[in-house]
Amino acid sequence: MAAYTNSGNFYIKNPEDMTKIVDIIKKSPVNLHSMYIEEKFLNLILKNLSSKPRNIIKYHFMKTDIHSFIPDKPIKYPYDCVKCSDKDFESLKNLHYNYHLEEVYNDDSYYPYDYEMTAYKKLLSKRINYAVFNEGGLAVSKANVNAESQNSYQIGGVYTLKNFRNRGLSKICVSSLTGKLLDKKDSVYLYVKKENIPAISVYKSLGFTILYDAALIYF
Repeated sequence: MAAYTNSGNFYIKNPEDMTKIVDIIKKSPVNLHSMYIEEKFLNLILKNLSSKPRNIIKYHFMKTDIHSFIPDKPIKYPYDCVKCSDKDFESLKNLHYNYHLEEVYNDDSYYPYDYEMTAYKKLLSKRINYAVFNEGGLAVSKANVNAESQNSYQIGGVYTLKNFRNRGLSKICVSSLTGKLLDKKDSVYLYVKKENIPAISVYKSLGFTILYDAALIYF
C-alpha cells in the first residue's frame, strides 16, 4: 500500500484507505520529502495532509515487453552508445545534473547536489547504464535502470543535451538499454513527463504504451 525510504521519499500504490496512508506518513520516523502517487489520488491525499507541496510534476507511466518492443532501426550514428559504470561518473555527472533540473526538480533552488551525485555514482556501479558520447568524448545522451523486480526493470534518467537533440540519440540510447534488459526479464517500465511530447513519441515508437498517470510531489 505504501513504502518509503530513510530520506523521506514515499511511494504509494492503489491506496484502499486514504486515512491509513495519511496516518502512515504522519507516524513515519522520517520527514516527508517527496511522494509518488497515481494522479487520480492526488487531490484526495493532499486534502488530508497538513504539509503543502512546493512542486508537483505529472507523468505518464509507460510499459513495453518482449512482445511489444520495437528496436531502433540499425542506422549508422556518428556517436558511440556504450554501457557505462561508476568509472564514467565524472563524464556523466553534468548530464545527470541537467537531467534532474529539467525533468525532476525543475530548478536548483532546493537541489541536493551532494546527495544526488552520491546516489548517482552508486547507481552507476550497481545498475545497467547506457550513454552516447560524441566525437570529442562528451557524454550527450543517457539512460539507466532505476529499479527492478523479479520480472521487470524500471528505467529513467533519460536525457539528451539541448544542443544534441533531434538527432535520434535518446532513441538509440533507450533502445539499446531496453533491448539489453529484455534479454534478462519480461518487461520494462518508465515515467515520462506528460508535457514532454517528443519523448512520449519516441517511447511509443519503441513499443511503450501508457498504463496510467502519476504525480511526483515535493514538500
